[in-house]
Amino acid sequence: MSLASQYFNTLAAIERAVASGHFNIAKVLRAVAHVQQVIAFDHARSKTSSDALSESMKNFVATDYRIDTSDGVSVEVTSRMNEIVERSLKSLETNEDVSESDVAQSLWGCANCGNVLEGEKPDVCDLCGALAPEFKGFGPFFSGTVSGNLKPKDIIRILEEAADETVKIVSGVDEKMLSHKPEPTEWSAKETLAHMLETDGLFVTRIEFILNGDGSKEWPSPMPPWKLHEGKGYNEMESGVVLDSYLANRRRSLEILRSLSEVDWAKQVGSQSLLALGTWASTHDRGHMEQLRRACGHG
Repeated sequence: MSLASQYFNTLAAIERAVASGHFNIAKVLRAVAHVQQVIAFDHARSKTSSDALSESMKNFVATDYRIDTSDGVSVEVTSRMNEIVERSLKSLETNEDVSESDVAQSLWGCANCGNVLEGEKPDVCDLCGALAPEFKGFGPFFSGTVSGNLKPKDIIRILEEAADETVKIVSGVDEKMLSHKPEPTEWSAKETLAHMLETDGLFVTRIEFILNGDGSKEWPSPMPPWKLHEGKGYNEMESGVVLDSYLANRRRSLEILRSLSEVDWAKQVGSQSLLALGTWASTHDRGHMEQLRRACGHG
């Protein structure tokens, strides 16, 4: 299999992981793709050829995801990535997704040499000396799709269907199950729903920011989106209260989206377009709904 084919097979696996709500699997696979991309580009530069590179996550696509070392490829870079993959596979033996107690919440890949580190963003690459701006982050989230932006009508449809499906998923589930946390650091079903309602509110704020078109103001991001619900006591609230808040936010975002013209959808501030923002929101919803479904005992 060619280097390009292996890389794009990994991208397809990432998209499938995101759509099924396995965000930490997607995180690890994105880091694998990062290493594949750096290695493939290095091979293209030097016009050398090799049959050795990565496959895909073993338990996810039934192949071996370890990255092989060939001439000119850093042994340390590949061994570090392989060690993270092996921990991920071990974690998946007992967990639905890669546990953040086994692989850190954030991974950082050096664009210069491909080195991947865990935890806080490094100030400098310990292998090649590249500085912090050369690192790309891989966290438990995904903004958009690998293949590009969705069409406006598909974005609206997905968000409409997600609201209806969410009601069906949580209906009849008792408060104990909705509040259960698989691990202390992982979300309950109720917290997943709370995260969805908080990010929907942020979605509306960002839509309005783009429509106003004022690039002089800072992009609205008060904190990482996955932390917006923390410290607000959602897990102790009645599930009906959390669900009603989610549905209210969704009605508001859909009201705005349905009113947009083609010109509106094409607007952007800096590199962020409204179409990309809508794609992010719908992709985000689909993944978390799968998490919600599993947390509520629906498979």
